[in-house]
Amino acid sequence: LILFRAITSWVNPDPANAIVVFLVRVTEPVLTPFRRLVPMWNIGVDLSPKMVALALRLHPGLDFREADAEALPFANGSFDAVLSNFGIGHFPRPEHAVAELTRVLAPGGMLALSWWDLPSRARVNGIFFDAVNEVGPPPPSGVPVGPPPFRFSPDKEFAALLRSAGLKQVEVRTVGFTHRLTDTEVWWNGGLGSLARASAGIHGPLSTFT
Repeated sequence: LILFRAITSWVNPDPANAIVVFLVRVTEPVLTPFRRLVPMWNIGVDLSPKMVALALRLHPGLDFREADAEALPFANGSFDAVLSNFGIGHFPRPEHAVAELTRVLAPGGMLALSWWDLPSRARVNGIFFDAVNEVGPPPPSGVPVGPPPFRFSPDKEFAALLRSAGLKQVEVRTVGFTHRLTDTEVWWNGGLGSLARASAGIHGPLSTFT
């Protein structure tokens, strides 16, 4: 089992860090069902060495490695299950990443991906982007490459992405959860710290509006 928990590499790898706590809480509703279904042996990978170090510190008995989702260091058909949780929208080439995840999946195995719903329904993100759009900052230069943030929010788009890798019996369904925060600053800073491309549009251009 390969676990991806997407987070920017410059986040301080501290379990008490508000950004880390935020991401763990919003991804747990998706991860929990799979922990009941898959074997206990697993391999976790992340592009960020800081996140690998954090994972090893929190779970010293598990195997975590630094790796790129678009070039995994595993042979074809290595895993019975592959899980990428809130990662696909961060990969520069999502179609390539899904093809790579499928490559390491054994015949008859299960690939499970998750991504955010449309901002009109997933308000933890919707309010954040509504605030940015209301101010209307110009697109910054040097933003990391990647797909539009809500490209895979519609079920049809998500299913098409999976089928593009040759996957069969594709199913897309909504998983709802409530995330409670202590205050708006935790929510705002969590978004800025975990969404590299969105925060790039705020830290730079917004200075011209203050």
